[in-house]
Amino acid sequence: MCGLLGDWTGALRDAQRNGVGPRHVLDLVDHYHRLGSRVTAGALYWRLRRAHPSLPPTDG
Repeated sequence: MCGLLGDWTGALRDAQRNGVGPRHVLDLVDHYHRLGSRVTAGALYWRLRRAHPSLPPTDG
């Protein structure tokens, strides 16, 4: 479990480095939550890693 937590921390750190703020991250998580079983947690993970403030949360 701790290894997985570290991975998510890295994804959030990448989003922050790209200039993505907390509201944008929450919007991304909400979007993927609404998609439900159509996407995996891995899809959200990689979306966070390449998040950018100019991309809407629904992209990717």
